[in-house]
Amino acid sequence: MHRLVQSFVVLSVLSPSIARAADVILNEYNAVASNKWLGNPTSPECVGPGGFGCSTKEDTFFGRVMGNGGNWFELVVITDHVDMRGWSMDWEEVDNLKEGTIFLSEDVLWSDLRAGTIITITELSTAEGGLDTDTSFDPCNGDWWININSFDTTYVPKTTTNVPGDGSGNFSVGNGDWRVTIFNSSDAVIYGPAGEGAPGYSGTNVNSREILRYQDDPSNSTLPSGPYDDGTRSSFGSFNSWSNEFSCRTYQNLDALRDELVATECRMCQRIVLNGYNAVADDLFLNGGDAKSDSDGGQASDVFFGRVLANGGDWFELAVIEDHLDMRNWSMIWESVDSGASGTIVLSNDRFWSDIRSGAILTFIEWTSPQGGLDSDTSFDLGAGDRWININTFDTTYVSMTTSNLKGHISGQFDVDADNWRLMLVDELMTPVFGPAGEGSIMYYQDKVSNQNIFRLEESPSFRTTPLSPYDDGASSSSFGAGNQWTLCPSGVIQQQDFSALPDCPAPSAADISGPSGPGFPDGCVDAFDLGTLLGAWCSSANDPDPPGDVDPPCEGCTVGILGGFAVADISGPDGGPDGCVDAFDLAKLFAEWCSVAGGNPCGTCFPPP
Repeated sequence: MHRLVQSFVVLSVLSPSIARAADVILNEYNAVASNKWLGNPTSPECVGPGGFGCSTKEDTFFGRVMGNGGNWFELVVITDHVDMRGWSMDWEEVDNLKEGTIFLSEDVLWSDLRAGTIITITELSTAEGGLDTDTSFDPCNGDWWININSFDTTYVPKTTTNVPGDGSGNFSVGNGDWRVTIFNSSDAVIYGPAGEGAPGYSGTNVNSREILRYQDDPSNSTLPSGPYDDGTRSSFGSFNSWSNEFSCRTYQNLDALRDELVATECRMCQRIVLNGYNAVADDLFLNGGDAKSDSDGGQASDVFFGRVLANGGDWFELAVIEDHLDMRNWSMIWESVDSGASGTIVLSNDRFWSDIRSGAILTFIEWTSPQGGLDSDTSFDLGAGDRWININTFDTTYVSMTTSNLKGHISGQFDVDADNWRLMLVDELMTPVFGPAGEGSIMYYQDKVSNQNIFRLEESPSFRTTPLSPYDDGASSSSFGAGNQWTLCPSGVIQQQDFSALPDCPAPSAADISGPSGPGFPDGCVDAFDLGTLLGAWCSSANDPDPPGDVDPPCEGCTVGILGGFAVADISGPDGGPDGCVDAFDLAKLFAEWCSVAGGNPCGTCFPPP
């Protein structure tokens, strides 16, 4: 452990002005003891299994569990394309004389990590109350998190520790002045020591019922001295949050780190997004209380239903991003993670679903108007300010059926609740469109949704909205069928969703006919995939088997190209539209739109067409 001592000496003489920018920083660690609970008081009855009810504090991923997930810490990648192969991390718990090292492998996973990635290192497996390795990474759809279990030798070939009885794979995190120093493959200090036990730490003492977190937006100017502080708001795998000087909840923002990847590599353009849902229980009012006043002495209510028991019952709301969206035969898969309840709402093939306009608010509700909900109303007049479409799920014109694992289910019924509810949208081919999104999504990081709350998107919906966007609970108001509202702290200024920028996705290019998945599966760029499909389906009039001068359509003998590409490759002709041939007209259109922005985002590096 001599490297730790050496790093203290070096860093103690470096002023902030000359300290090097860090490639990776410590973001959070768990100091909750294995027999204790996050946020519990110190009384003996609140230690051990009996301490569950002593507090409501919980982690955004693990929930409320004894030990809060065990030994784990969290890093944030600052430098784009950083190579962590062969790196190591020295940890030390100064008060308890514990120390050790975690060594990273040469696996390709570590070779090219993107700025804004959150990396968590866990000791316990999922079965033990921690988390197994999960290297899935889908930033364009909001997944920026990689978890590595220290016993997974693919990524952590070994760990060392002086803790009696521990072997390779084990490490320790605790509240006894814990700190970590990160080294590269040449044993040069990348970051640290950082943590409660590090020089320059200015936070309060971390106890055995708390976590430690970085309380700012990570950047290349972040220093090991912080600001770090203790807290009882734990956010394993997601943004840290803390109360600022105005007692307002503040969340980390990693957009500055992630913007380059999003701008150059994310070709998606969201078609439709979850905008909110009602979690108020059937026997409760919004924000509690009774019919006259809520639990705060106010009159929390919905803009449509007013202040009523159950706040309209089971309903959720979508915002349409893509113009002329075809939703025929789509399915909406809902799940209450805590209770295990799940089901599906299947849309019909009705012509209505073939052309849903951008900016529409779609509400789906179980109760009819006589029951205190709302019957279907498909009127829509954006020019007159009417952007709301309501669908009652018992209306078989628009909903072919619903399914559920709940006992006694009748088609038309579905369930929305506060049990970590989430929703996923899939098209008629069962291809994911959006989600899972909601409190039950692993990307949700804000307040817990209670059975007196609604859940809402607290930004204007756009093509960049993902399940990682700022969704949050709410109790002071509800906006069924209307744009969401929320209040800024500490100003009290009410924010209102704005739909005026929609549609904010350029129309897809007709030449975007292919992608990695093959013909008919556009990927947002006009590039080599599209050119290969077009040339493979080539069928000019010279291929016509009939004699010259026949009156049949040109290319009569060509019905399909390779891989079925002919149908999608006929994109142009003498009049600008398809003409039954895949020929020079189509090739010219493809080259004219080479590397187009088909979906709102650039296509990255595009070379000139051949």
